[in-house]
Amino acid sequence: MDDLRPRPPFGCFADRTREPSRASVRTALGKACTPWDDLEEHLAKVHGLTGSFHFMYGKRYGWALRFERGGRLVVAMYPNRGHLTVQVILNRTQVAAATSMGLPSTIARALQAATDYPEGRWLFIPVASPSTARELKTLIALKLGAQTSRSSDGSGTKRRRRTDGRTRLRN
Repeated sequence: MDDLRPRPPFGCFADRTREPSRASVRTALGKACTPWDDLEEHLAKVHGLTGSFHFMYGKRYGWALRFERGGRLVVAMYPNRGHLTVQVILNRTQVAAATSMGLPSTIARALQAATDYPEGRWLFIPVASPSTARELKTLIALKLGAQTSRSSDGSGTKRRRRTDGRTRLRN
């Protein structure tokens, strides 16, 4: 998508009194069920997170599947007609790390277009395809500080890159 500014409303379920059912979400998403399912499965299997529906910030945002760790938002997924919008809030250190890590262009443009707030930069990324969902996994790993890679010296030591840019070694 060329315009990465979120299209209001973020979600199509704006009635605070009625939490959407899984079936109604799937109907609204249509073909975007594939990226929705992919992200939800990734968050559960890789990061051990389970989402729950919350009414977020008012009618413009509506209901979202919210994933938390330690009481803090990791990702919120807003279902809409034919697409979803994914919200990720990055702190200043995470923004700096994301900027320097060569994110895919879709995510990099959303990062650049996002507004800074005291609690961080709020990214709202429209997702209509599986490829954008795959790209988001890198950003989610950064948010959770879960980027690990094997050392190049063959020692088997894993290097864990933290969100503050420092590296911690662990066996």
